[in-house]
Amino acid sequence: MKSQRWKDILDFTAREKRGVIILIGILLVVIGLKVLQPWDQNKEAIDFSAYESDIDRFESDLAAEPEAQYQNYPQQKSDNDRYAFNFQTEKFDFNPNEVSKDTMKSLGFSDALVDNILNYRKAGGMFFQTDDLEKLYTMDEAFFETIEPFIRFDDDQSENQQFEHFAFNPNVISKDSLILLGFPEFIADRWVNFRSAGAGFATVNDIRQIYGIDTLLVNELRDYMIFPKNETENIESHEIPELNTCEFRDLVRIDGISSSTASKVLSYRKLLGGYVQHEQLLEVYDMTTESYQILIDKTIIDPAAITKIPVNQAEFSDLLRHPYLNTKEVKAIMNYRDFKGRITELEALIKNKLISDSTYNKIHQYLSTE
Repeated sequence: MKSQRWKDILDFTAREKRGVIILIGILLVVIGLKVLQPWDQNKEAIDFSAYESDIDRFESDLAAEPEAQYQNYPQQKSDNDRYAFNFQTEKFDFNPNEVSKDTMKSLGFSDALVDNILNYRKAGGMFFQTDDLEKLYTMDEAFFETIEPFIRFDDDQSENQQFEHFAFNPNVISKDSLILLGFPEFIADRWVNFRSAGAGFATVNDIRQIYGIDTLLVNELRDYMIFPKNETENIESHEIPELNTCEFRDLVRIDGISSSTASKVLSYRKLLGGYVQHEQLLEVYDMTTESYQILIDKTIIDPAAITKIPVNQAEFSDLLRHPYLNTKEVKAIMNYRDFKGRITELEALIKNKLISDSTYNKIHQYLSTE
């Protein structure tokens, strides 16, 4: 049975037998050619010996100067690099009120943050505590954490910065009190010597004549100066002071208003840019109900006399200095301004939810889009 099966499998027709014979013949011819003439017989090996020394020298140069291959390519710097911080630099102690541009760069500060700090100090701003540095618009939170332990202030700086200006008579104030107000010792000596020579101060202009005196500081303190009464002065004109233009002596003339209260009212006026309504006096530090009621009855307010902040030109620090804005709101305003290029209407601040409605109601009178 099995032999019959194999016979059936191997039983070819005459045509099939011829095909098998031809196929076997072709295979024998191919095998014979391969044996008699190998395919790679005519191929020749390429000799690189002439170039081996050059190759060795090239590899040696790459090993010695791995960055040399990039030196001939110009380094492209994008705008985003201005906001890039270097976290790898070695950190060391520094005073943000005195640190130089080069030192900030060596600490890893971004170019944008360096410019922000320099502009803030140039405008008269100072850093009183580490949190003040964190509030800067271009500060990175992660980077701040790396430098916070290295922020230092002068030992006597906090005392001078926390000291409030006080009322004084330029004709009797002592040398020590002048120094406490911010005048250097040599100016305090000249001030006292000027009086000792028999001269006196009748107006602020007389004080400006002291050689080398800081006129900006004099202007800052002018509202706290009490001069001898000028007989030609029209006392009646000061009976109803206007809170946005009055001077220190105008307020202390009001019965029931102490020099401390007058100083705080003027300090907060400067911070606000002026008063719009009497209710803002309640925001003055340590304002009593009695003093508040006296000021309502004895003073007037001209809202047109307030100083406005040009929102399209203001620096981050200019906006943050206002008591009605916090860091988050100022950042939102600055980002929106950078995106739009210009704020054309103040209503955009609430339309785009940059600040709350309550904040807008308080701050919009102090902002200008010009």
